[in-house]
Amino acid sequence: MGGAGGMGGAGGMGGEGGMGGAGGMGGEGGMGGEGGMGGMPGPCGDVATLEPAFEAVGDDAWRMEAEVLPGDGAAVGSCAGNGAEVAIPFVAEAAGVYTFSTHDAPTAFDTVLYVRTTCDDAEAELACNDDLGSLRSGLFVELEADQLVYVFVDAFGGGVGPFGLTALRADAHAPPTLEGGVALDGAGQINLRVRGSDPNGDVTSLIIEILVDGQMPFEQPVDLRRPVFGQRDFTAVANPFPGVEGGLSVRVRAVDSQGNESAPIEVPIAPQPEVVEGEACDPDGVDNRCDPDTFCVVDGDAGVCREPSAPEIVDGMFWSDGADLTGVIEGRDATRDTFFARAQLLSADGPIEGAVGQLFPIQDVFGQAEFTALIREGGLLPPEAVGIRVWLVDDRGLESEPADFEFEDLPQDDDGAACDPLRIRDRCADESACLAGICVAQVAPAIDTAEAFFNAANGGLGIRVTGRDANRDAALVQLRLLDADGTDLLADGDGNPAVIGFQELDLDGDQFDGRFSGFLPLDFPAFVTAEVTVIDAFGLSSDAVDADLRMPAAIELGDACDLASAFDICPDGSACTADEADPDASCRVATPPAIVEATAYYNADVFGLGFRVEGTDAEDNVVGFRLELLDADGAVLPVGPDGGSVDVQFDTVEQAMGAFSATFVGFLPGDFPPFTQARISALDATGLASEPVVLPIMDPPVIEEGAACDFLQVLARCDDGLLCIDAPDGGAPVCAAPAAECPADWQTGVLNDHPADGGTFSVDGDTSDALILEGGSCGGGAGQDVWAFTAPAAGAWTMRTVIADNADTVLYVRSFCGLPQTELACNDDAGSLASAVTVELEAGETVYIFVDGFAFFDAWRGPYTLVVEPAPQP
Repeated sequence: MGGAGGMGGAGGMGGEGGMGGAGGMGGEGGMGGEGGMGGMPGPCGDVATLEPAFEAVGDDAWRMEAEVLPGDGAAVGSCAGNGAEVAIPFVAEAAGVYTFSTHDAPTAFDTVLYVRTTCDDAEAELACNDDLGSLRSGLFVELEADQLVYVFVDAFGGGVGPFGLTALRADAHAPPTLEGGVALDGAGQINLRVRGSDPNGDVTSLIIEILVDGQMPFEQPVDLRRPVFGQRDFTAVANPFPGVEGGLSVRVRAVDSQGNESAPIEVPIAPQPEVVEGEACDPDGVDNRCDPDTFCVVDGDAGVCREPSAPEIVDGMFWSDGADLTGVIEGRDATRDTFFARAQLLSADGPIEGAVGQLFPIQDVFGQAEFTALIREGGLLPPEAVGIRVWLVDDRGLESEPADFEFEDLPQDDDGAACDPLRIRDRCADESACLAGICVAQVAPAIDTAEAFFNAANGGLGIRVTGRDANRDAALVQLRLLDADGTDLLADGDGNPAVIGFQELDLDGDQFDGRFSGFLPLDFPAFVTAEVTVIDAFGLSSDAVDADLRMPAAIELGDACDLASAFDICPDGSACTADEADPDASCRVATPPAIVEATAYYNADVFGLGFRVEGTDAEDNVVGFRLELLDADGAVLPVGPDGGSVDVQFDTVEQAMGAFSATFVGFLPGDFPPFTQARISALDATGLASEPVVLPIMDPPVIEEGAACDFLQVLARCDDGLLCIDAPDGGAPVCAAPAAECPADWQTGVLNDHPADGGTFSVDGDTSDALILEGGSCGGGAGQDVWAFTAPAAGAWTMRTVIADNADTVLYVRSFCGLPQTELACNDDAGSLASAVTVELEAGETVYIFVDGFAFFDAWRGPYTLVVEPAPQP
């Protein structure tokens, strides 16, 4: 079932996030109309059905190739799939776990896979997957012998074309096996390829260890250069990773989508040969590498080292639609590495100053010798723009000769006319949309009935809406929960209402019936009105309707039920649960959780309160805990909004096979009274509570270098001189003593070498050729100059830019150059497009000042003056 959706919202005590996160989208409604595939009529209604389809390609392995043609999206999966689709019947030859995948060639579009036991019944879905390691899809279903299911190959959006679909059967979710491999060191980068097999065909990554004299300096996961999902016998190529001085071999394990790991194999590291221009090269970059003056040009399965050559623009056309830009560029590139287009907007008088940027094709053209690059950019064009100058740019930075194009007005098509689904060459008139290649009038949905079910015991909220929608594309619910004063309790900080997706959506002609259930935070304020609006795939909204507020209906032991216990509630002594053996949720005998071990921490420096809790729960549905804080006399302090206790969600919960492990971090007000103990009870999703335990309040443990740490410094604090930073291999954060200085390849200057009058410092710089590193918290990302500054005296220092009229800087300051989390201040515009910040520094303290540019289509780069001076005294 995947669990009930979460409503988000604010956590108790200032904790991070609400229970369960954002509600799932549940996919968008189908568009209706007649099936556009021309497939055989059958039990799938408007969905084209292909049969016979699968052919055996080995023991317990089947494969088919077919094509999804432009047509109506008559079906949708719970995870996505609002484009055209086809259904393929499949009969299981024997009981087991079946893997279905579109990763096999020649799949040419962004697929969605889902499997149903009844073709035209969305509630009969067994599994659904949108993306698994790429824009292709893969999923598992457990089937009985001779069981009939329908495998849907759907399109995420408007994509259509050929696809390959594989099916594999295994007795269970077995781990993969590795058989051998090769590891070659090329200029300090390890290039690894391994061979293996997996009964389920679901290998997703590798775990590697580099061995030095039998020791393992580190262990890290490595992503694959291309997915091998759906392949029972696979050759996996890892993305290159840094070597270690003295490294002798690589120990490798393969990992599948279920977390199963293979037994390790050890692969010796050898030098990687280098080949020269005109010689064959390995397209995977493992067996050899091209010399620095050439690179491996790949054509199919072969590669040849070639000198870089620039791409060429053959033809093209661009259209304008108000401020929106679309275009088509026909091009060719002998070295097959065209990446994007550089663009300059033109007025009738020539180039528009500052209107330069990059255009990325909406479909990748990399690897193609001849190609059509499709361009779409919204809200880009100023009124004076009449044309565009473009250069194609390849992966080596080489550019084509420029080509100028005058804008033509984007043609608009009337209802019933053929249209471009990608909206590149034309678009439908206002109030219409291109559906299955035909312009169709957009009609907003209308609500007939709306109901809101609320279970105050566990925060379960359910929404059910019925209504009419001629376009059959009702997709989302805008939900406002209003208190007695009319305040929307779900609105974000900017006042925007919450928008959630239907988890279940039944379509019958132009009628729809949609449901969503999830959890509100356990301390969510009382609301008196639930206001519901239905939004369709075009963004059109129904009129808002006040939902009838209802209590969950009482049901019996064994009845089907709602996992959030919002629409219905199981009898005392039972809970709504599901498991792998019986995935349909039903009321089953339940027991309260029990706390086995727990620890409470308080960091007075940040007013942070944290808990680690371990325990047992037979139903694996622990969600939070009830908290009381006690003073030295044992009196309960008022921590909750309504008194002494508060119910809050755990930030993290890991639970399986009757055991759970959970953590929570929250923050108390700075003036909260002193407390010495915490009393907590674990809570499950049905409202059952464990026996309370009383915990002494402890200081966060101080941990050493290399240990896993807590960014918030509540559950654990790094020892003096260490910082909690992301691990170098991208893993969990660890305590480390990072270098304050910038990396050697960053463009770093010393501002103290440029003194000016009156104890100030001033330097002229230019970011035109600066490296693009990373932006600040307030913006940037156009290219950065970095200046080290050491304060000659303690006090407040102001850093500011002086710029020309067409410049737009962003300024930020860090105490550790390479660590964004050590940012002290950031400013984009300080009363103008120049920037200024003020920071307090100790005498001799060094900080790093980043001069960046505002980064959008016309990302700014150019000359500036950086001035640092003592801040004016109040």
